[in-house]
Amino acid sequence: MKQTSEKLNKVDDKAFSRLVFTSVLAILCCMACICSATWAWFTTSIPSENNSIKSARECLIQITVEKDGAIVGTANIGNNVVLNESGTYTVTLSLEKDSASGYAIITSGTDNYYTEYIKAHNDDTAQTKTFELVIPDGADMPVTIVARWGVFSCETDVVGGKINIQ
Repeated sequence: MKQTSEKLNKVDDKAFSRLVFTSVLAILCCMACICSATWAWFTTSIPSENNSIKSARECLIQITVEKDGAIVGTANIGNNVVLNESGTYTVTLSLEKDSASGYAIITSGTDNYYTEYIKAHNDDTAQTKTFELVIPDGADMPVTIVARWGVFSCETDVVGGKINIQ
């Protein structure tokens, strides 16, 4: 019995050679697959004139603020209009052709008021939104209007074409 168990535990040279050869062949196949997949990943291109990738468009909002028919302030995106007096102002947001959507944030002290957003378009006319901004006596001063790009997802503070600062 002792001879039989020793014989079973020994692997002859032919079987060992087959095992090593199979392992080396499997490793070489795996390396070939990894190399070809890497080469394909870095050299593939999709030539098509219909599939174009565009970066984000800049939002070109112009803010114009008037009081009693006279322009009291203008600003582009990145700038702001600061109002230091109470009264009723007419605010016009204009969105340039081929621009991204945008809206304005009006800040008075710690309160923020949001306008409707101006939807992007592709025709030759600028999109505009006009509303009245009512700043009562005793409101936190200054009141700042800043243009932002994107879409404001909550309810806007423009009610009946007016924003009443508290």
